This record gives sequence, C-alpha cells and structure tokens, in this order.
Amino acid sequence: MPLPPLLLPRRLRLPLPRLLPIPIQGTQASSTCTVCIACTDSLIPAVPTDPPSDPFAQWAGSETIYDEDEVTPGPNKRDTITPSDRDSLDNSTVPLFSLAARDNAARSIPICGEEFAVPKYASYSSNGKGNTYKPYYSYKYQDPSRCASYKFELVQGETKRDQRRYATEHIYELQLVNHFLEWMQHNDAAIVNQLSKPSKKKPINMCSAVIRPLLVPTRQWSNVRFGPGTGVMTTRGARPIDDLLSRLSGGTKHSAELVYLEEKLNGMKAKLFRGGQTVSPDGQTYPDKLAVVARAAVVYQYLNDEAVYGVFRSVSGRMRQFYERMDAASAKGNNALAKKIKWADGYRQWEREFLEANDAKWRAWKNGLLDEVLAELASTRSPALIQLRASIQEQRAQGTGDLSDELFRASNKLLP
Repeated sequence: MPLPPLLLPRRLRLPLPRLLPIPIQGTQASSTCTVCIACTDSLIPAVPTDPPSDPFAQWAGSETIYDEDEVTPGPNKRDTITPSDRDSLDNSTVPLFSLAARDNAARSIPICGEEFAVPKYASYSSNGKGNTYKPYYSYKYQDPSRCASYKFELVQGETKRDQRRYATEHIYELQLVNHFLEWMQHNDAAIVNQLSKPSKKKPINMCSAVIRPLLVPTRQWSNVRFGPGTGVMTTRGARPIDDLLSRLSGGTKHSAELVYLEEKLNGMKAKLFRGGQTVSPDGQTYPDKLAVVARAAVVYQYLNDEAVYGVFRSVSGRMRQFYERMDAASAKGNNALAKKIKWADGYRQWEREFLEANDAKWRAWKNGLLDEVLAELASTRSPALIQLRASIQEQRAQGTGDLSDELFRASNKLLP
C-alpha cells in the first residue's frame, strides 16, 4: 500500500500544480497533465459586459435649439463630460440597458436620457425553448489531453451540442450607434463649431443643438421622409431616429442576422466593441494569461468568419445609407446647421478609425501578455513547457496563426 503524500521522503515529494486537471466538456483531459490551459479556461468566468453608456445623459432635458439663430454670444462655458463623470453616470442615474443580462434584455438604446426602441429579438433560452436563430458559435481546445499544445478553435453548429450558456448576439453591436454620434460631436467641423459658441438664450450641447432637432424633431425641417411609415418626420415611427434604429438586426426584416454566441466569447466581444478597452487576466500566472488570450483570439476567428463579417457589413451598409439620406434631407431642408453637417462622410471615417484603433489596441494587449508568458518560460527545462513555448512561438509567427497579428486585424474584413 503506497504511503500518503505527507509521509513520503522529502526528496520524493512533488509540488502540486496550481490547478488540477479536470475533465473538459466533450473531451477527456489527461490525468498526468501538469499544464492545462483548457482546465484553467474552464474555471475563469465570463467577462462581465458593462452596459453601454449614454454619452449625452448629462444633457437630458435641455431645451431644443432648432436653428443657429437661437444661439447668441454670451458668457456661459460649454458643458463637457469627463471619463470619470461618465463612469459615475453609468452606475447611477442614467437609464441603461445591459448586454450582459440577455435573458432580460431591454429592446432600447439610451440617447440624451431617453430610451429609443430597437427591432425586437428573442433572448436566448437556457431550456432550449424558442431558440430559433442559428448557428451556435462556441470554442474548444483541439486536444486538451495534450495540454501543452495550446491549440484552440472556433466551432459552430446549426444546433446546440454542448452544455455551455449562450447569448443572442448582435454582430453589429447596438452600442455602435452612440459611439458614432459621440465621435461626430468631436470631429464633424460644423458640429464642433456650433457647440463651441457660447449661448445665453439656451444651453447649447449635442442633445439640444444636434440630436433632438435633427434626429428626434418636433418641428419639420425637411420634406424627405424617414422610415417605412407615411407620417412626417415629427411622427413617432417616422422620425429619423426611428429610421436609423430600424436598420439594426432583429425584427421581421433582419432576424436572420442574429446568432447565438457562447457567453464567454460574447462578453469578450462586447468589451472589444466598447472601444479602447481590453481585459485583464483573471490571475497573473501564465495559464491565466494564455486562457484569456485564447478567448480573444477565438473572438477574432469569429469576426473573420465570412458569414459573420458579411452580416456586419450588411448592417453597417444600412446605417451608412441612413446617413446618406440625412445628407440628402439636409440639402433640401431649412435647418442651417444641418446643411453643413457631413453625416455619411463622417460615418465612413469613424468606422475605419474605430475598427482599426480597436485592432491595434487588442494586438498590443495580446502581444504584451504573450511576451510576459514567453519571458517566464524562457529558462524552463520542463519538456511540457518547452513544447508550450514552441507552440506559442509557432502560432504567433505564422501569417495566419491563431496568435498572429494578422488574425487580430478584423477591420480588414469588417470594412466594406
């Protein structure tokens, strides 16, 4: 009968690994494996998906300015919002909806303190009832029994084949609507000039001078119609904002663009599309770092999938067509500021800048974590860790490898 571990001679005692290997869904992890990234991944929860913020919430309720004539010189300083202010608003007074709790997802987007409806969609059902979208996207480690190989891949199927949790996925994220409007606030020359004018008659800001008078008007400023309805642009359902949001995925026209994405990948993707935000590893060991890099790499595999980037392009194309319609309406309208705003050109520039900047941020994040891991493994004499190090270097060096810089360039596929 073997002695208990504590009674073995000191020179025969082996250190316990940080994480004991556990069986992975659909595979069998080796009982002798000492480096199991798949095991580590199974213990790391999904990245929390922060609710999209309303970047214009501080101006909720400000009085609408319908034309430049209503702005006169005065001593008041233009309102600004800082990142710390926005963080405070996100967690307190602003009415928000959450992409995290997809089972209770509100079908609206907050803009200027008001909720605007988006096309309806069915939340993912954990019991399988009513799940009509497809395919299901998930991921797996290709060979968890060879734990040091560090091979992972995106998987998809027409039906759910595992016990993972999923979320109804908007490939073109809802939060991109506000991202663009916020970019216009700081980059469209006509809007920047208008917002720089002090006013003593009415507070001037993005809500009062641009979003409300042009996108949510109560006063007709053009005869060009918006939306499928027959009403004028001041009628709910026929306002420019209603037309814009109706172009998102969902509803009866665009429900085929919705898919199911495994919740850990969904959380990572939502973080990616918040712009400029990355994810910290759950711990500081090299398995923790490699697990979180693997998830990000699978998200990029997902975004580089032809069916996925095809949907993104389609939705983005409809959004771009809306802003072209805004330009046409402005040219024929009677609002002096509207005639100067370049909506479609702005959208094209913003989309390219946003997606390329996101890729650059996540490439740098990925490379930083991999550099840390390789530095830690540089002096190892363990055959398993030498194999792991070689696997990382190989995938990183290959032009289309799962850890390559080329993979982390989704903008090449998402842009038209």
